[in-house]
Amino acid sequence: MSAWFFTFLNPLIELWLGKQFLFDEAVVTWLIINFYLTYMRMAVNAFKDASGLYWNDRYKPLAESVINLIASVYLTIHYGVIGVIWGGIISTLLTCFWVEPYVLFRNSIEIKLKDYFKDYFKYAAVTLLTSVVSKWLYTKLFIEVTIINFVLGVVLCLVVTNAVWVLVFRKREEMVYLHNIARDKFGMKFL
Repeated sequence: MSAWFFTFLNPLIELWLGKQFLFDEAVVTWLIINFYLTYMRMAVNAFKDASGLYWNDRYKPLAESVINLIASVYLTIHYGVIGVIWGGIISTLLTCFWVEPYVLFRNSIEIKLKDYFKDYFKYAAVTLLTSVVSKWLYTKLFIEVTIINFVLGVVLCLVVTNAVWVLVFRKREEMVYLHNIARDKFGMKFL
């Protein structure tokens, strides 16, 4: 989803509201990074919540809030609106990014934190690759933002992101499982 937002946030706003409401590219980039960090926390938080591990990271929200407030105010004074986004990213990286998986893997699921972060950074690298390639292809192929170009761009991004993910992760246990389901349920023999 990050690749799609990175590629299509401004074109969607241009189609919907007009060019005068477009975000600066730096703001879009940092918004997507913040979105990615938040989105990637969801699985860990779902398992942490299901395991009832509320007590184990009870100070994390307080630390996150204080860091976010201080960083956001300071950075906003010096860098403007983008400072608010940076403050959120900094507070996430200094607290949630490592505390939530640490609490989960230490108290509930037996996965090494090192293995989790290895996978996390692989996913981040593939997301970055698909985002850059999708945006580059979209801007090269579609100079003008129209509804038809937007729809064709979405299809292009869908193909690029899924092709890269399948190529990179085709041998992972999860991908083999999905491959077998598609083959068995839908008769997709070409997979």
